[in-house]
Amino acid sequence: MLTAFDEKRRINETLVKEFQQCLTKNTYDTRRWQLGERPGTYKLHDYVTGRNEIGASPEDVKEEMDELLPIIIHEEDRKAYYEALESWDERQELDPFINFLREQAVKTWEKQLRRAEERKGITDRR
Repeated sequence: MLTAFDEKRRINETLVKEFQQCLTKNTYDTRRWQLGERPGTYKLHDYVTGRNEIGASPEDVKEEMDELLPIIIHEEDRKAYYEALESWDERQELDPFINFLREQAVKTWEKQLRRAEERKGITDRR
């Protein structure tokens, strides 16, 4: 199981169930067993999407995750991050935080693109 990351296995339902089985083996009490819960299985629970909708389908979750862009808060920008948080905490001003995240998104993706181009350059030379 621990080799899944070294092997760069795709995260999919099968892998999640394998992890769930490994993590919950010998942990189920009588009540959970009587309710039909078993290691290697899971139930999806409703969640609020943030748009006053309730959803639970894996397709909805995957679609929403595909729309998210990861943002890295860079160490050198820590002070600006805290200042942006304080602007909301003290004055309920959200714009500074939104602008900060926008800048970090650009910075994150510029770095990722540069690394990808460097790797491609290395690959092309082989």
